[in-house]
Amino acid sequence: KSVFTDKIRAIKSYLSRRRRFKWFEQSLCQTKQNSSSNPTVIFDVLKASIPDSDGQNSLFYQGYEQLHENAHLLCRTRDQRLWRANYIGMHSADQVGPYRDSITGMSSDICSTRLPLFILCPKGRMNIGLNRDQWIPNVFPLNQSIPIEIVKQYRFIGQLMGMAIRNKNYLDLNFPALLWKQLLGEEITVKDIEVIDIQSFAIIKKIESIIAENQPLFDDMNDLRFEIMSSAEYMYELMPDGKAIRVTLNNFKEYCIRYREYHFNEFRRQIEYNRQ
Repeated sequence: KSVFTDKIRAIKSYLSRRRRFKWFEQSLCQTKQNSSSNPTVIFDVLKASIPDSDGQNSLFYQGYEQLHENAHLLCRTRDQRLWRANYIGMHSADQVGPYRDSITGMSSDICSTRLPLFILCPKGRMNIGLNRDQWIPNVFPLNQSIPIEIVKQYRFIGQLMGMAIRNKNYLDLNFPALLWKQLLGEEITVKDIEVIDIQSFAIIKKIESIIAENQPLFDDMNDLRFEIMSSAEYMYELMPDGKAIRVTLNNFKEYCIRYREYHFNEFRRQIEYNRQ
């Protein structure tokens, strides 16, 4: 991020589409890398068909393991093919078709339960409403660091996105608007979150409405504590020892602040690693 970037973002709605694309193309040209010898990536389809708990058998992980060290350079070239895909037992090296198949297979793994990187959004798990087929970054407690191996894989996905933009490759990634907005450095809204999780702000909206109408709360706050259900469906404390702190009228405002702050930052680190 920079002051210049922030200023451009602030006036982008006033810029013509033609002007924006011209600057965008200039940026791609200025940051591209010269072509070099493309590596051979070996894919084992039989291995990929074997389920495993951490996704290391998947086509994505096979590609990541062989490409990630130099992906920051490789994905900035504009070659027709960035690597030669060699499928074991299929005699497929040096063909455009297998290269495209490898991209398709890797992107298919990203939006699946094969990897610990993304999960189906709450609406998808509940099978209700629109956007139920969208995938969100997996959830990690905000007070804990994300494992470095996971961080590297998020960065690699971001590099694949850059490759797709530069070379017009198709990545079948079904992500919600909030992910794309945060990738662009834009602020997300309550609505962006609610389109993938209809229950995300339901409880505080209900209590705020009751308070505004001066109605008795009765049981609505009796069992409420300073904790929140994450998008991965586990409880997270909004403050130290939060599960033991009851929400009252006196601290409800602080609870709302922490509640909203959690939702707005739940995926921020993961998406920032994509940006890197």
